[in-house]
Amino acid sequence: MKSNLDVLRAIAVGLVLVDHVILYLTCYGKYTTTLAFSPLRLGRFGVLVFFIHTAYVLLLSLSRGNEENKFVQAWGFYVLRIFRIYPLVWVVVIACVMLHIPAAPAQPYIRPTTMALIANLSLFQNVAHVPSTIGPLWSLPYEIQMYIVIPCLFWSMRLRHCWFWLVLAYITSVAICLGGATIGIRGGFLLDFVPCFLAGGVAYFRNRSVRPIFPGALVIVFGPEYAK
Repeated sequence: MKSNLDVLRAIAVGLVLVDHVILYLTCYGKYTTTLAFSPLRLGRFGVLVFFIHTAYVLLLSLSRGNEENKFVQAWGFYVLRIFRIYPLVWVVVIACVMLHIPAAPAQPYIRPTTMALIANLSLFQNVAHVPSTIGPLWSLPYEIQMYIVIPCLFWSMRLRHCWFWLVLAYITSVAICLGGATIGIRGGFLLDFVPCFLAGGVAYFRNRSVRPIFPGALVIVFGPEYAK
């Protein structure tokens, strides 16, 4: 299982890396939007895979903790996540501001406003609707907001008929994401990536009682369709 997760993580990171290399070599995407196959889709697919992988791994880590005291379990989870993410983010954001590093290679440096700086340091750019100090930072707010609800998702899997509600939540979130633009509720919040995080929850729940019968490589076949 661990080797499979390592391979999946490597695939996600590799896709994002290739995406960024291609974008850099093509004037950061200046000529890629007219192509039938855009590397932007490649990188987006890698991020989606990473979101699924992260949710699954975090649920696994919670299952190894102290299940009797939910407060202690949640506190330990949040403290670990905070110290694993924020210190390095603060270093990067402050360095970008002090050294006038642009958000993307082909863009000029734009000094962030006070609100934008606070949002970047707290990783709530999508909620404040401000640009990220540096481009790759865009996905971290979604992860942080996913961390907030992961313990609740984990505990809900101990409830009766949780399988039904988990599948219903997943189907509903997919429907909202696909039709949200039409009914005007699609925004820059975690809502757009809820299907990815819930997919990790479904995988964790099923892995507890069902032995996998399909190879993990099938994610390469079915995943790109959702990444479009």
